[in-house]
Amino acid sequence: MATVIGSSEQAILVKVNHDLLDCTFGFIHAASDYITRRDLWNFISDFHCSNLCLVRDFNAVLGAHKRISSRAPNSVSCADFQNFIEQEVLFEIEAAGTNYTWASRRSGQGFIASKLDIILAHDSFIVHLDRVSAAVLARAGSDHHPMVLHCAKDSSSRPRPFKFQSAWTIDSRFRELVRLSWNHNSRPPDPISRIMQKLKRLKGALRIWNRQVFGLINKKIADANQAILAVQAQIYTTRDSDQLLESEIEATIQLNRFLKQEQLFFAQKNRVSWLKDGDRNSAFFQRLHRIKKARPGINSLYIDGTLSTDQGAICENIVAYYSSLFRGLSTDLNMERVHEVIEPLVFNPEKSKDYFGKHVSVQNKNYFRDTLHIGSSSLPFTYLGVSLFQGAPKATHLRSTADRIIAKFTGWKGSALSMAGRVCLANLVIVSSLVHSMMVYKWPRSLLQKIDMAMRNFIWTGSTGRKSICPVSWTNVCASREEGGLGIRSIRTAIEAFLQRLAWNIINSKEASMLFVRARFFKGKSPISQYLTSLVWHGVREHSIHILKEARWILGKHSSVNFWLDNWLGYTIADRLGIPCFVREFLNYSVADYFFDDSWHL
Repeated sequence: MATVIGSSEQAILVKVNHDLLDCTFGFIHAASDYITRRDLWNFISDFHCSNLCLVRDFNAVLGAHKRISSRAPNSVSCADFQNFIEQEVLFEIEAAGTNYTWASRRSGQGFIASKLDIILAHDSFIVHLDRVSAAVLARAGSDHHPMVLHCAKDSSSRPRPFKFQSAWTIDSRFRELVRLSWNHNSRPPDPISRIMQKLKRLKGALRIWNRQVFGLINKKIADANQAILAVQAQIYTTRDSDQLLESEIEATIQLNRFLKQEQLFFAQKNRVSWLKDGDRNSAFFQRLHRIKKARPGINSLYIDGTLSTDQGAICENIVAYYSSLFRGLSTDLNMERVHEVIEPLVFNPEKSKDYFGKHVSVQNKNYFRDTLHIGSSSLPFTYLGVSLFQGAPKATHLRSTADRIIAKFTGWKGSALSMAGRVCLANLVIVSSLVHSMMVYKWPRSLLQKIDMAMRNFIWTGSTGRKSICPVSWTNVCASREEGGLGIRSIRTAIEAFLQRLAWNIINSKEASMLFVRARFFKGKSPISQYLTSLVWHGVREHSIHILKEARWILGKHSSVNFWLDNWLGYTIADRLGIPCFVREFLNYSVADYFFDDSWHL
């Protein structure tokens, strides 16, 4: 049964009561300007719907990383959308298919693609569902891609593979069970066969023990809470009983042990390894477990030319396909047999684009495109996760990367994590984000301040958009733990360190790539002074000058340090003597050429 509980010019809220679902669907068609969209955010928030699922066109993106355009999206609109999602504690159900759901029917600089159509839901929406997933379909007449939401209650029980649980190790009975099972006599004389038999017997013993003895963690926690409440009720009645006080302590210890087992169980199930031990974040683990159920899955498959949605038929077809594909393979595979089974990688013209510099002739461009049959591209574009553009880095070039970093802090994580958990997440995001463009570009100061502000707000308040008075300065927070800080790595300091390392490699490395860069940007041992159109050299040049001025070589035996051009005396001899630049190109003598047999030979 479906009932409309609210409607406006931008949304319709429908209450659904069904054997499978008991939730509220919101069908959205938001306004094109962010001022009017604020009425939509307020309209949805005023209803306080439970088990809410919002579908379709929000007409807004979460950041520049959700859009392809020569112009960045409105920052105020993105902030409003993010704040609404955080306030309502919603998460995005990932949809299989294309990354963008709307595109303009233009080409060149006028082409725009955005992810305007998404599905947002409460974690309670999928609590009683076994499978929730979404898919983006091909667009035809409209400029929007249609979307499909799959919700299913799977009543079939399939055998689950054995998996060792870390929560078992806390139970005092676990070690004794393993010892008895492992010490059981084994008949096979071969050591490998004996170990395999022991492991197989231990797996069966653990299955039975987990089902009959270890029990359900949620039930054990509920029983422990009831036991504590019963003891405390008796204490309030009698008021004076040492035995009851000791019983309360024992019940509390038992409850903490069960809570620790629950944390280990969900941490292992959700594959979360970045949270440090000692800080309980059960709400985070449980919510993450629910959200993982909404990951895209195989909900339909073409079987013999017919689209099937039967999960049993899909499983059988996939197993049969790979069974026939790898039938007859032995453990000692050779490369010829591998190529027979797996097709080699081939060049895909549809996924390839070309880019030419300004000095390439039109004739050569056309010959290249006609030969490879690929389309043309123009700057800026992204290659292997790194934004490529012309000239010095600007905020418009790198804003999509900055928004992608900030998006990792937004949503439900802040409300579910403790402060220590938020610190761990901040460190994880920084480390995982410093492997691409931050290692080669000097980022604009405005973007660095934006990321630092988002991180600071997330740590202290749990939300990137909510500000508060910070009791400790950001400089002290980024200090190491030995110095009294939280050990958070400052992005600004990390970028400076990466650029200095790159400058050092350009100056001293003998790799082909570094020799190429050195030949372009250096004249002898000194960086050239004129301006060059480069997206890397703009940030590296000042560090190269600093290294050449401040770094000092320490001489060793058979030293290859340049006698004239390297700084091994606190200054370079060529600078002290005022040797002209055209002469320095011929000064290739090392210190070892003048110092041997424990004496100088000048």
